[in-house]
Amino acid sequence: MGEPVKIVHIAEELIRLHGLEPNRDIDIQFTGLRPGEKLFEEILTSEEGADASCHEKIFIARNSLKYTMPELTAILAEFSAAIQDPSPDSDEKMKQLLRKHVAWR
Repeated sequence: MGEPVKIVHIAEELIRLHGLEPNRDIDIQFTGLRPGEKLFEEILTSEEGADASCHEKIFIARNSLKYTMPELTAILAEFSAAIQDPSPDSDEKMKQLLRKHVAWR
């Protein structure tokens, strides 16, 4: 994945790509953490677990036994249909699917 990059460096580069000068043409504001924001993302919980791979910094997620492959296929089909639904209530349908299939902690 490469070396970590500071957000401020990305912001400065985006400003330069538009032919402007950071902190002269456009100020960069530091707002700090907001409620609910994290400093790092936990992709796997300790309950899910991971196994080592041949690379010391890469792990393999253990397969969950919660769903069978046919069940996962059906769930993904539901989400796919919801994504392609142009109806006005498609947002609500997607929220219902998320509530149904995603475990909220």
